[in-house]
Amino acid sequence: MGYSAEFYHGNAGPIVWSASFPVASPVRQAVNLTLAANADYHVRVFTDSLTGTAGTFGICVAGSSCPAPTLPTVTAITESSANIGWTGATGNYIVEYGPSSSFTTASVGGTSTTGGFIATGSSNPITITGLVANTNYRYFVRRDCGSGVYSFNTGFGLFNTLSPPPAATTILHNTCAQAAAIPDGGCPTNNVLTAEFAVTTVGTSLGVDVQLQSVDLIVPRLRGGAMRNP
Repeated sequence: MGYSAEFYHGNAGPIVWSASFPVASPVRQAVNLTLAANADYHVRVFTDSLTGTAGTFGICVAGSSCPAPTLPTVTAITESSANIGWTGATGNYIVEYGPSSSFTTASVGGTSTTGGFIATGSSNPITITGLVANTNYRYFVRRDCGSGVYSFNTGFGLFNTLSPPPAATTILHNTCAQAAAIPDGGCPTNNVLTAEFAVTTVGTSLGVDVQLQSVDLIVPRLRGGAMRNP
């Protein structure tokens, strides 16, 4: 036999928090709720079985001496870093983060006990580094009020780091890997000679993963006469 509890606004809801307890032994459950001022709230505790017996329960309501930050944001996302910001009073803050696939629950103190990473600071935003490219991250923010007192966490946020750019292909100097011949047509009209070369096995697109560093024009002198500029 277990017990369930519901916390709701007014006589008929809506329910703003609920939980189930699988055993009848005394259970303590702490919850952070954002409540409206000057409003009536109701708590309902009941057994999960029709044969349950009557009992008693207690409720303790307390305000926080360390207000929690709100409105967490993420900006300046790169392949390996991001800026995490929030709205809150001046002070020291903790950003707890990790890959969303494995990090799902925030801790409650100055360290991570749930598989996340910790970044701290008093500046807003806090920059987190060492991230993996093209990875989805989850993050929470809480305030460190000193003397072992911490605020509740914000709700979680999600962001995805950028993908790395494609690697550039390097053609070694003087290999003439893309040698292009200019046909000798004598003196064509307007004295213009052209040559083309195709990017095939070394990359996909000039300026993306193929970089043109230099072009050498080699003109062998096969007959007499002087060379001159046009």
